[in-house]
Amino acid sequence: MEENDYETRFIREEIGRCEDLDELKARIFPLLQSQHELWMQKMQEILAESGLTKSAFAKRCRVSRVSVDKWCKGAIPKNRETFLRIGMAAEYDLEKMNQLLRRYGQYPELYSKSLEDCVCIYVLNHRFDMDCVDNRESEKGEEAYGLTAYDYILSQIKENMAADADMEIPDINTAQFAERLSQVEDADALTQFIYDNIATFSSAYQKFYAYVKMYVTINYQRYSSSVANLAEGQGWSSSLRQCVSAIRQNKWYPTRNKIISLGLHLSMDHEQIDEMLTLAHMEPLCAKNLFESVILFILDDAELNNMLDTESEEFDADELCWSLTCRRSTHFSRSFRISIRIYGRMENNLIVIENGQLNIYLLDNQVVWEVGRMSKEHTPDIPMHATTISRRHGRFQNMDGIWFYMDENPKNGTIRNRKKLSSGLHGRVKPVMVSPGDVFVFGGGEDAVVSPATVWAFFRTRYYDAPWRAMDSRGCSKFLIVDGDIRMKLADPEPGSVVECEHGMVIYMGALTYVIGPLKVMGSKGSTDGTNYYRTN
Repeated sequence: MEENDYETRFIREEIGRCEDLDELKARIFPLLQSQHELWMQKMQEILAESGLTKSAFAKRCRVSRVSVDKWCKGAIPKNRETFLRIGMAAEYDLEKMNQLLRRYGQYPELYSKSLEDCVCIYVLNHRFDMDCVDNRESEKGEEAYGLTAYDYILSQIKENMAADADMEIPDINTAQFAERLSQVEDADALTQFIYDNIATFSSAYQKFYAYVKMYVTINYQRYSSSVANLAEGQGWSSSLRQCVSAIRQNKWYPTRNKIISLGLHLSMDHEQIDEMLTLAHMEPLCAKNLFESVILFILDDAELNNMLDTESEEFDADELCWSLTCRRSTHFSRSFRISIRIYGRMENNLIVIENGQLNIYLLDNQVVWEVGRMSKEHTPDIPMHATTISRRHGRFQNMDGIWFYMDENPKNGTIRNRKKLSSGLHGRVKPVMVSPGDVFVFGGGEDAVVSPATVWAFFRTRYYDAPWRAMDSRGCSKFLIVDGDIRMKLADPEPGSVVECEHGMVIYMGALTYVIGPLKVMGSKGSTDGTNYYRTN
């Protein structure tokens, strides 16, 4: 473990041991260095390494000398773009730029699927042909070449860029996308790359927007038609209202402090705020930051978090953030799930198994799927029979193409990926964004064990138009799965283990094992002489 990671974990644990705010101030604050002090030291370091005067550096950044002087005294720039200008003026490479953004600006690192960041990454990684830059820009010899190139390329692209609202967003992960970007050789190729991936750029923060909208929809129903109505109803600050308006239009570029402030206004706990930060490609709340350490403490304290009750007439999240600042104040075991690429058409679907019965629900056929126990008066969309399941146990719901699950039965509840889902602060519902490969156990209380009293489910994005078949696997402790020329062994699996293969899928549920696709599955109890005696399904 890196030293910084260890320090952060240590401080986070120490925060949890504090009994009140006074103890927090006495024990934790001495361990933390002010962000302003850190920034002052960093600016002095940047100027020393560049060999430039404050005036020359200011000209490179296209700011006044007064601004640079304030930075050197600890004043932190107010937006992410300014940090980018400082990094380009300092002639940073990609790694140093990302460190500058994360550590000192507390902004997300450069994200290849964001248009502005994509251009910035290209400029940081390539020498720019100044002949393609306007002559007036070229004559500014004291400016950093990178900033000139960044502004020029971005302006040229934005002039002619337009996205088709119906354009399909390609399914490519960020690492692969960044690798493709790294292979772009010149400005013309970059322009073409951006045109070819315009749908990807337009959806850079789609999951973040959907998460906020879903949370408001389920917890503030009287404002469900518009997040802006909620902001108006609670008297939010004008700056935060602007953010919310942009979220409603899917146009907001997230900033860290505004995300945290938004979470406080919406009475989110620290896990939900961390979720928003992650979806915005940022680090979770940091125990080593003075302000965030206090937020963590308050959110984790059962009594103090009443300070964050938005139903109170005295609640003011902006005032809370200001006052705190002024006072300085999840994964399965390998045996549970083995994932390999599986063919089939792309379609969000839920596999549900209860007492040996397997059912598949094609989620995209409707927006909301209610999960619950059947009764004479009520038949839910995903019906279950176990007595541990409540009549209205929870629901799957779509928001802007993203699927969420909301648990509504805190007693017996729902386990997702071996962790019980909890309620939010003050009883609010917590939306959980669903990802391919997520395993749910309904009605298990604190336990994820598959049994006749629970219902097991698996969310996936690929669907087979083929029948499932069940094999008797009673007493089997070893399995051999054959997919063409590929042979896989599975030993001592837990009920609920999933193996996705190239051409099919296997779900082990104890007495029964379910198979789809042209796979051969053989099971054995094993033997003392080392010989395996398999029987086919």
